[in-house]
Amino acid sequence: MKPFTTLGLGVSGALAVCAWFAAEGNPDKTVLAIAVAFVPYMIAVTGRGRKAPSIHETLAWTLAAGIPLLLAPPILSDDLYRYLWDGQVTLAGIDPYRFAPDHHALASLRSPLLDHINHRSIPTIYPPGAQGLFAMMAALGPHPWIPKTVAFLLHLLTAWTVYGASGRSDRAALLYAQNPLALAETALSGHVDMAAGLGLVAFAWLVARKAPWTAVGALAAAIGSKLIGLVAIPMLFRESRPGALVSIAIGVACIVPLLSAGYGHEPPGDATVPSGFTQYTRRWEGNPGPIFRLLSPLSEAVVAQVGCATDSAPGHVRLPFLRRWIDGTDGSPAGLRATFHGERKWIGDPVDFEVRALAPLVARVASFLLAMGFAIAMARRKASPFLRLRHTVLAVLLCAPQIHPWYLLWILPLEGVTGRRAAFLWSAIALISYAPLGAYRASGTWAAMPMVDLGAALLVGTMVLLEVLFFRRNMGEESHPLAV
Repeated sequence: MKPFTTLGLGVSGALAVCAWFAAEGNPDKTVLAIAVAFVPYMIAVTGRGRKAPSIHETLAWTLAAGIPLLLAPPILSDDLYRYLWDGQVTLAGIDPYRFAPDHHALASLRSPLLDHINHRSIPTIYPPGAQGLFAMMAALGPHPWIPKTVAFLLHLLTAWTVYGASGRSDRAALLYAQNPLALAETALSGHVDMAAGLGLVAFAWLVARKAPWTAVGALAAAIGSKLIGLVAIPMLFRESRPGALVSIAIGVACIVPLLSAGYGHEPPGDATVPSGFTQYTRRWEGNPGPIFRLLSPLSEAVVAQVGCATDSAPGHVRLPFLRRWIDGTDGSPAGLRATFHGERKWIGDPVDFEVRALAPLVARVASFLLAMGFAIAMARRKASPFLRLRHTVLAVLLCAPQIHPWYLLWILPLEGVTGRRAAFLWSAIALISYAPLGAYRASGTWAAMPMVDLGAALLVGTMVLLEVLFFRRNMGEESHPLAV
């Protein structure tokens, strides 16, 4: 039996078992089956010198692996129910950013979908391009298989794009298309992040082909589905300054509605409730990237030292120079009060902050500046567009305060084209993020596993460090994108 036939059978068989466990409602066994699928896959990733099957054979094996997942319930994520809900709201002629799903203004739209939506009291966090896709999905009906099918078709299209972008490399297409995490996050969970991954790899391909204006269209699709596409804009300044400016305008057009204040459910119609995107970017944290893990304690130490230097109360820091800004932006998306909305109580003096509350915001700002600085630096390099964009997206993930497994859909296509391995290995490690899911389904409480998450972050950080040591000589080379 050919080695890659073994890969196809191994991945397809393990994911068929995965679909069976998902149908039984067992998330732990579902994740275990995905992990088993990584065994033959990793043999293919680390092996060299073997002729890969043709793109048509790869797509056939990918269909065989994905179809059982399409038929299974989305047990690992409930995001697709939010997609369908947002689509229904849009089709009803209502701004999806205006109300949280459980707001009384949407009572006439309530359906069984609402029971499956997580964070029902928070307005949507998805950009306008994604909202258009959700509306198209919802127009076909409120069925989970619809977003799953759309995401899986995007996965197949991305595999074909990887094949073309890599100079028709059968191996590149195989390693991307047969990645068990990519298959699970599309065919099983239906994540829209696949649209961003496709847009990014298509953008890099079009830049490499000296087609900057067509690249702007691909980048617009990436930005419109997930804002990760914004990190590619600096690359456009080398190719087409007008195209870069158009991309910036597209980015602004996507961000503005996300920052608009939404309406929560308590009290009804309270316009001071921050948007879902504001809450997500400022407060949500879990399974952070290795660099953000380093920035968090460093930020807390710096903020604590500022508190001591300003004679603030223990555990607090006073920043009186911010008073005018805080008062002037109160109730707007730029207001600091939005950061402490909800469980975090607002302190009487608006310029007096708890160190433990302010430090995470400082860490987020630092990680954002670090990631964007890296994006600008990579845009100035002379390496292939694929390699520069791949390194940029990797840096963003390493700096992110929260990494869901499906975020790796942004980088896996680029990993296939560039011939690198770190993100493929990371996709296996990312399954650790699902460890608390079984207990959560049973109890309704998400029990974080900080030591497990820390171990995963150390593994990822070690992999990236080893890659830097072994592949640093290629950072500035103008070579075929598959050079390693």
